Amino acid sequence: AESNVSKVYMKSDSDYLYVCAEVPDTSKAPVYNLQWKSKTAENQMWIYYASNGFVYFSGDDYSGVTCRFNGGIAEWKIPIDETMNLNQNDELDFIRVFVQDSANEWKVIDDLKFNDMQNNTQYMMLNDKLKDAKKSLKQEQKSKPKVKERVPRGKSKFYKKYQDRIKSIQEAEVKEKEREKKRAMPKKGRKKKDESKIEIKPLR
Repeated sequence: AESNVSKVYMKSDSDYLYVCAEVPDTSKAPVYNLQWKSKTAENQMWIYYASNGFVYFSGDDYSGVTCRFNGGIAEWKIPIDETMNLNQNDELDFIRVFVQDSANEWKVIDDLKFNDMQNNTQYMMLNDKLKDAKKSLKQEQKSKPKVKERVPRGKSKFYKKYQDRIKSIQEAEVKEKEREKKRAMPKKGRKKKDESKIEIKPLR
C-alpha cells in the first residue's frame, strides 16, 4: 500500500506479523506509530517508538515486539498472540502507519490507513521488498570497514611477557659498557717512574 510519499509492505508467518514502511525522513524528532485491529478482536492496538527511545503501547506487554528505524525506513515485528490481539488465520480489520514530529508539536508528517486488508487490492505482500529493506539496513550498518588495531612498537605480547627480563638485560649491557670505559681510562695517582739520566764524562 502506498500514499503520495510513503509505502507499506507487510507479510506474516505462523509466529509474527512483519510491517515495513518507507516514510518521509524530514522530522527532527520522528515518532513511528503503528495501529492495527483484527476482525475477531474488540479493541485496536497501538504502539509507537520515538527517536529518543521512548515506547508507548496500549496493551500490557510489548516485550515481544521489535522496531527498527533508520534513514526513512521503519520495520516492526509483531508476535501473533493474545497480548497483541492477533490470532493465526486472523483477518485484519485495518492497519495504520503514521509518523509524527515530536519536535514540531507532534505534527503528523504522513498517515496511511487501510481497511479490510485481505480484500484491499492496494495491499502489498511483497516479501522481496521487505528483504531488500532489511538488506539495505544491514549494509548501512556494515558500511564502515573493520580495521585491525596495530600493536604499537615495543608493546607486543612478547615484550609485555618478558618486559622485566629485557629491562635487566639492557641494564646489564649499560653497566658492561661503563666498566669497559673505566678499564680504558688510566688510574688516578699512578705515574710512570722517571728514568734517571746518567751523564758519562770522558776520562782525562
